[in-house]
Amino acid sequence: MISPRAEQKMTTLERSISQFLGKMERGQKHEVLKCICITLIKNNMKKLTNFKKGFTLVELLVYIAGMVGLMTVVAVMIVQIYGLYGRLTIGPRTDVIAANTLDRIVREIRRSESVDVPNSVLNNLSAGALMLNLSDGGTNTTLLINLSGDSIYLKEGAAQSQKFTPDNITISGLRFNQIVTPISEAVHIDLAVSYFLDGATTTKSYSSVAILRGSYQ
Repeated sequence: MISPRAEQKMTTLERSISQFLGKMERGQKHEVLKCICITLIKNNMKKLTNFKKGFTLVELLVYIAGMVGLMTVVAVMIVQIYGLYGRLTIGPRTDVIAANTLDRIVREIRRSESVDVPNSVLNNLSAGALMLNLSDGGTNTTLLINLSGDSIYLKEGAAQSQKFTPDNITISGLRFNQIVTPISEAVHIDLAVSYFLDGATTTKSYSSVAILRGSYQ
């Protein structure tokens, strides 16, 4: 609302403009009015331009904020999907590794002649070791399969021990039990594999039996 004092000043300004225009000729009045209109239009265009610049900056800030929010959501989804993938695949992957490990042990036992009981550690899940007697082309040698730390190692003769379990799996137990019958000899194998998931350690057990072919030939 306009105050009385401002209204009085505007009235005085209008009178002064009217008196000034009354003293001019018709052509001069048109020129003056034209100049006034051009000045008003320029001033309004400057205001509109400044408003447009400010609005564009706001749009840019909103766009950046939206992109940051979208990227955050995508990153969280990727992490969740990766975690879900790990939870869904770690069990089957452990089964495959355990099956391959048992298959390797069974193959080594099958090509053996007998179990060297004094140099084996039987019926011990935490430190199982199996010493086997081999006959390869008339040459007698030994084969040691043992658990050391969280991995299984194989040592044939005087060669160095070789680890044959992958680094991304933990072997938490290996136990050998000798089975002797009147016609053959076999070994029962117990294998325990552990993995870490959702803040807890899960251990899965596997077993197999291998007959020493050299014991009944």
